Amino acid sequence: MYLTLLLLQADQELRQLQNNSLQIWKGFLIRSVVLVVEIILGFLLCYALHWFVGYYFATRAVVTLHIGDPNSIWKGPIPWLMGIFGTYVYTLPFAFFLVFLFRAIWSKLTSRVILAAGFGGMTLAFVLGSWQLLVFSLGIGIIVLLGFFLYNIAMKNNYYVFGYRLFFMVLGWFAFFHAFRVDFKHLADFFSYFTIQSNLFIILWFTFAVLSIFSEKIGEFIHKPFIRSGLLVYITVTMIVFFALLFKQNVGLDFITTYVLHLIIPVGYIVDWFLDKPQIKIKLKTALGWLIYPIIFCIYSLIRGKIVGWYPYWFLSPIRAGSFEHVEIAIVGLACFFFLIIMLVYSVHNKLART
Repeated sequence: MYLTLLLLQADQELRQLQNNSLQIWKGFLIRSVVLVVEIILGFLLCYALHWFVGYYFATRAVVTLHIGDPNSIWKGPIPWLMGIFGTYVYTLPFAFFLVFLFRAIWSKLTSRVILAAGFGGMTLAFVLGSWQLLVFSLGIGIIVLLGFFLYNIAMKNNYYVFGYRLFFMVLGWFAFFHAFRVDFKHLADFFSYFTIQSNLFIILWFTFAVLSIFSEKIGEFIHKPFIRSGLLVYITVTMIVFFALLFKQNVGLDFITTYVLHLIIPVGYIVDWFLDKPQIKIKLKTALGWLIYPIIFCIYSLIRGKIVGWYPYWFLSPIRAGSFEHVEIAIVGLACFFFLIIMLVYSVHNKLART
C-alpha cells in the first residue's frame, strides 16, 4: 500500500516539473525510482500470486517451452536456473502485466502501456501453450519499447536524452577501466591504441553531455560541429577497421569489453548523433582538419614503436606486416579510408544541418 501511494505521489511530482536543468535531473531521478518501485511491486505481487496460480503457470510453461523434451531449443543452464525458483519465475510475467496495466490505466503513460502489452502477450503465450507467441511478444515488445525510447530522444524529450547518455557514460567508463585493470600492464601501451583513445573521447563526450544539464556552456562546447562530427568520424573508423582487419586478432581485451568498446559504444554515439542532428553546416576545409589527429597518431605510433619495439596494431609493425613498404601501403590505405569517411560525414552533416 505504501509503495502504491509513493507511485501516485511521484506522478503528481512529475506533472509539476519544469523543463530546466535541475528539474530534468530531478525528473529523471523520480522516474528511475518509480521504475524500481514498479519492479519491486511486481516481485511482491508475484510472491503473493504464486500460491494461487504459480503451479498453473509452471505447468503451462512446461507445455509452452517443451521443458524436458529432447528436441526442445530451451536447453542449457538457463532453464535449470529458472527451475530453482520453481513457480515464482513463471508467475512473473502475469504479475508484471497486472502492475503495468494498473500503471497504464492510472498514469496513462505510453511506456507502461507497451510494457503491459508485452507482459500480457507473454502471459497469454503461457496460457495458450504457444512458444511462437512468447517469442513474438518478447521481440515486438522490445522493438516497440526501443522505438518509443528513441522517438522520445528524437523529439528532444530531455528525460530520455539524459537517461540515454547517462547509460552510455556509465557503460563506457566501466568498460574502459575494466579493460585497463584486466588486460593491460603498461599505461603507455594502453593509451597507444586508437580504439582506447577514440572511445575515451566518446566517453568523455557522453560525460560532458550529462553534465551539460547544469551548464549551457558545456552543452554548446560539445555540440560544436568540429568536435561533434569529428568524433563521429573517429569512432566509425574504430568500429569498421576492427571488424574488417582486427576481429580475429588478439587485441588484449576480453570478449565483453571488446564488443562494448568496438560495437556498443560506437553504435550508441552514432545513434545519438543522428537523433540529435547537427544544426550548423561546416566548411570542407574544417572537415579535412579531422585528418590531423589520425596523422599524428600514425607518426606517434611509428616513432614510439621504433624506440620500444612495440606497435599497437599489426599493420603498423614492419615485422608483423612483412616489411616497411607494407606498412606504408597500410597507412596510405587507412588515409584513403579516413578521407572517405570524412567526406561521408561531411556530406551527411551538411544535409542534416539547418544553417
